[in-house]
Amino acid sequence: MDIYQIDNACVNLYTFPEQDKRVEAEKYLKMLFPTFNDSSTSENEINSPSTDGGPFETIQKCHSVLEQTESAYTQLYIINLLQELTIHWQIYDVEQKINMSMKFIH
Repeated sequence: MDIYQIDNACVNLYTFPEQDKRVEAEKYLKMLFPTFNDSSTSENEINSPSTDGGPFETIQKCHSVLEQTESAYTQLYIINLLQELTIHWQIYDVEQKINMSMKFIH
């Protein structure tokens, strides 16, 4: 995961005047950070804490990016993404919730 590329994609997403470049940036970011709304995310991925492509992995990536980036655009994108993920908090089982809170809240 290259923070420089993520920062550039976020800047392009929020500031680029050409629609096609914004769409390209959004596709790239969605590929890196899959959520519940992605048609490519299966039910197994949603419920599996070890899957590289599911929401649990996305939360881990978001945490890492927030620790590394200084870009306000990247921070905005990641915070919005985390907000979307927390809306679906109820699908996680108790063990997953505890695991996430131990890794990310402290």
